[in-house]
Amino acid sequence: MRNDLIALFCKGEGKRFRGERCEHYEIFTGECRLLRDRKMKDVFEKGRCKPCVMVECAVKWNFYRYRDRVNPEEYTDGMVWEICEIIKKHTLRIPKLPILIGYINKTAYTEVIRMLIDMCILVRGICDNCVHLSLSKIYSCTRAYLLVDGEEIENPLCGKKRNPSDKACKDGFEPYDFKSLDTDDIAPPAVTGNGEEFQIIESMKKLLFLRADKAKDETTKKKYERQYVVFCRFVNLVREGHSDKYALKAIATKLRVSKKTVERDMEEARKFLKKNMSSGD
Repeated sequence: MRNDLIALFCKGEGKRFRGERCEHYEIFTGECRLLRDRKMKDVFEKGRCKPCVMVECAVKWNFYRYRDRVNPEEYTDGMVWEICEIIKKHTLRIPKLPILIGYINKTAYTEVIRMLIDMCILVRGICDNCVHLSLSKIYSCTRAYLLVDGEEIENPLCGKKRNPSDKACKDGFEPYDFKSLDTDDIAPPAVTGNGEEFQIIESMKKLLFLRADKAKDETTKKKYERQYVVFCRFVNLVREGHSDKYALKAIATKLRVSKKTVERDMEEARKFLKKNMSSGD
């Protein structure tokens, strides 16, 4: 595939360029002059290989894999622009078109996955996202057995101290799944010490979760799911000592929405919780 692109764009083989070599292609060295000069921006703006189109194809392919969870059309244009701007600022160690194509594909994959993780559509494999991490300090792994090649073995990390930011074990990682959680699974857990505030927060999360889970239409469901995520992130950031203003801005950046959207989500969530917590639901 990559050699075909070199033949087409660089050497001009086939009908598209009527056998005319690209003006930037050096036939004796097999190099692109623009890439060799390490000006990636020039390749995007002057190269007839049109790297922006390659980026678009790579982004669409990566989004297509998750089309059951996200509408690719909503995010493709913005992601393509962002990746093009990222690549333009870098240089290639080996100035050849196949290397550029590989770099584009790798960057597209990384950036799409990162965005889906930030939107809580995919879950990063760290202990904090695993259902087997204990809920109270000192954090530890609670998974007693692992399933490896169909065989159940003792988990060497069970009972051991784990930091929420630790990389989760491959065979033992089991992420929270918003769509498959049962209401019993998210009931406020028993905690020791000053647990009253914790219980209230967990009850609020449960109410917001149930509201999203029971939403009738897809548009409302999507909005309620986002408000659930916004509320959870807001609570975590405030607990870490950040100001409300910082938390709202950080969440907006993470979810790639405006700060006004996050503020509106929090306000609607507060009104919903005030009504339902006071009514005893």
